[in-house]
Amino acid sequence: MKSLWFRRILSVVVLLAAFFLAPVEAHAQSINYGSLEKLFGEPVTTSATGKPQRVSDAPVDMYIVTQADIRRSGAQNIPEILRDVPGVNVLQSASQDYDVSIRGYNTPYSSNLLVLVNGRQVYLDDYGYTNWAAIPVQLSEIRQIEVVEGPNTALFGFNAAAGVINIVTMNPLYDNVSHAGVTFGTGSYREANVVKTFQVNKDFAFRVSGGASRSNEFGHIVNPNEPTGVIMQPENHAMNIDGIYQLTPKSQLRVEASNSGVHHTEMTAFNFLTQAQYVTNSLKADYEADTDYGLVKATAYRNWLDANYAQDIYNPSTTSDISNNVSVMQLADTFKAGISNTFRIQGEYRHNAASGTLLGPTGSSIQEDVYAMSGMWGWDISSDWELTNSVRVDRLHLSHSGPIDASAANVLTDASFDRVIVEPSYNSGLVWKATPIDSFRLNTGRGLRMASLLDFGLSFRPGTTISGFPVLQIGNPNINPTVVTSYELGWDHKIKAIEGGFNMDVFTEEMTDAMKPGGSIVACPAGCTGPYSNNFIIQNNNIGWTRTIGTEFDLHGKFMEHWRWDVNDTVQRIYDHYTDASANTKDGTPVNLTNFHLGWHDGPWESDAFVYFNTRFKQAAPTTNITTTPPLMTIPAHVSFSGRVAYTFGDQTTLSLSGQSLQSAQSVTSTALETERRVFISLDQNF
Repeated sequence: MKSLWFRRILSVVVLLAAFFLAPVEAHAQSINYGSLEKLFGEPVTTSATGKPQRVSDAPVDMYIVTQADIRRSGAQNIPEILRDVPGVNVLQSASQDYDVSIRGYNTPYSSNLLVLVNGRQVYLDDYGYTNWAAIPVQLSEIRQIEVVEGPNTALFGFNAAAGVINIVTMNPLYDNVSHAGVTFGTGSYREANVVKTFQVNKDFAFRVSGGASRSNEFGHIVNPNEPTGVIMQPENHAMNIDGIYQLTPKSQLRVEASNSGVHHTEMTAFNFLTQAQYVTNSLKADYEADTDYGLVKATAYRNWLDANYAQDIYNPSTTSDISNNVSVMQLADTFKAGISNTFRIQGEYRHNAASGTLLGPTGSSIQEDVYAMSGMWGWDISSDWELTNSVRVDRLHLSHSGPIDASAANVLTDASFDRVIVEPSYNSGLVWKATPIDSFRLNTGRGLRMASLLDFGLSFRPGTTISGFPVLQIGNPNINPTVVTSYELGWDHKIKAIEGGFNMDVFTEEMTDAMKPGGSIVACPAGCTGPYSNNFIIQNNNIGWTRTIGTEFDLHGKFMEHWRWDVNDTVQRIYDHYTDASANTKDGTPVNLTNFHLGWHDGPWESDAFVYFNTRFKQAAPTTNITTTPPLMTIPAHVSFSGRVAYTFGDQTTLSLSGQSLQSAQSVTSTALETERRVFISLDQNF
């Protein structure tokens, strides 16, 4: 086993060595977000191209949510913060169960958006989605949330199909952040958190953070066919350690470790509520060195997930569990060749494995081994023109080991999973700074969403019926990745009179080999035995293609010294071409999302109000007897209000009153639980 791992590591190193043999002119430096932000007067990012750059120079549609935005939002979690970002659709199914998508196609267990913390994926590969409640960071330790809209697989790999959200935390060597806070609210909400930075000396610092919350769950079920007894009181906890050591004047080592636990009610990909428990752990190390060959960065991390589902819609009296371990190694070099050309080359190896009763009998497991090579070229054509090209090739080897349940054994074998998938991805963006106040972006990209481990390898899940016949749920090792191809034109215009600006994007995206969340009901193929012979199975398949066309605009500014405001709007239409008539993303995406924010501050006082508007959309609302075409429930158009008022005593202590869904006691925003008005009072202390 050790020799196998050695060969895998060695192969990545050998592939990269060819690029490092010839010296080039290097001016790379480790990024200090705070100092660069002060220098340029705007946030700095690496999430657009992999190289540090001002957000205004990014060749993609991108938004950065700053720490000030996070604080003034009054939100208790990251999805509520993201509601105000243009193009972002937030779906809330329970008090702490959220799904977030970019440019539509939002569903429970939304799969097309890759979410990271400091470049480490927190996207869960078992079902292929992000559990936002399990992200192990406190809001006060986040420097910025970087939202990249459109496919970005060429930089980040599989599942960055619709976009990427990278949560960047404070750097303990540069940012001395120490904070403690408590919050109490309606619905028996209570939460406490603490963040403490220890700057031991000029070369070594670390930050420790932790938090926990509990509350009552929303009490009103929208769809009467949801299973009874599913509501549980949500609670979570998280701990994180982040340390940096300046090894030499030109090299750093950063180590991060985290743990989180979540118990809550959530909506599954089948649009049924379930009780879920998650435990996540992670360990990550980054080594970064400014060398004669450029800025070299080596990253290794491992994620552990243990999930348990206490109520299964097919077998309500049983529990199901899954364990998923992800190991990632990356080696990258960013360097300049001459004055005008910047290159970034990266190799990556990823091992992904899962086992548990959700996958089949004891001892069965499914694995993915991924090798990838990627490159980026940034060309400063002139002072007004910049071209950035990125390309990546992933090679995935799928395999299975252990027993397969007898009911599926004649359909699936270990050999069924012995498959290799090779897929390219790319991004290309051109930026033209037409005037000192106008810039235009033209870009295209090809992104990939890989099937989840359960989509590939779910080998046995019996228990329900269709028209009185038993049904088997089964994986599909032959499913192809979903490909998202996008084209986008953007315009950014600064408006001095309002100390703000205007941003507009026009985009079109085509999704081929699309997958239906939860799978499709099909006839059991030849080989089904026992009670499933000649009956039905539920299986995820490629169901055709879909296209969306849309626009986004954002207008923001200030007035009368103490006031700031922003308004943004997203309009899009989706055109489905599916072979499965029950799949419907056209009606499942609101045609229009409009957000408005008005903020005021004067000395120790801060006040912010937010208004969110969604046009109506439809969501599947299955009955207890699953049919081939689950009925669709219309979620009416709705307006939501949230806000915050705060007073700071002596620059260190802040007392605030905030609320969300203030417009009514209950609101129908999904087919799950009615969203309830929640009001919070918080006391925060910086020290």
